[in-house]
Amino acid sequence: YAYDQRGFGSAPHRGFWPGTKTLTADLRAAVTAIRQRHAGTPIYVLGVSMGGAVVMAALADGPIEGIDGAILTAPAVWGRTHMNIFQLAALWLAYHTMPGLKLSGRGLKIQPSDNLKILRKISKDQQMIRETRVDTIKGLVDLMDTAFAAAPKIGHTPVLIGYGLKDEIVPKNSSLIVMRQLDTKHATRALYDTAWHMLLRDLKAEIIWRD
Repeated sequence: YAYDQRGFGSAPHRGFWPGTKTLTADLRAAVTAIRQRHAGTPIYVLGVSMGGAVVMAALADGPIEGIDGAILTAPAVWGRTHMNIFQLAALWLAYHTMPGLKLSGRGLKIQPSDNLKILRKISKDQQMIRETRVDTIKGLVDLMDTAFAAAPKIGHTPVLIGYGLKDEIVPKNSSLIVMRQLDTKHATRALYDTAWHMLLRDLKAEIIWRD
């Protein structure tokens, strides 16, 4: 099952940030509904990038009832701790003066994957949000702060966390810190030297699929 996060895709309130608590509550509600439909079947939550941050934020509040484990692929953990003073100042100023201003990633020259076929397909997807409100960016940073701080708190759930060393979206430093802080008894860490940010869609994604 793959659902659009609230505020994204065709979910309600497209383009507006719903808040971390709402996103984690939606995740728990989705797991409850799936568990009721598939009683006795092992259930794992898979969070990619922002989705990984949502899973981590939810687990920080305690176990997600009904799951057998969590899979985090390139979780978004680039919060304020790892932003420089200019980035922090720009975010604060923009949020307090122009929260509804929409910004795009054009011109950043960041490559999310080596799978150009998939990237072209995504570029034509009408559900993609091309321009993001400043208050949504601020909300995402809040979520990433929560996810980064969550790592030491989620030792109660088996976790597989994967990160691609070619990732140009989520910095390596913050990702490695999170990996180190996860409980060693319940966490499996995987670094892939062939993988980009979109680990599950890259040209060599089958390596990650098998894991």
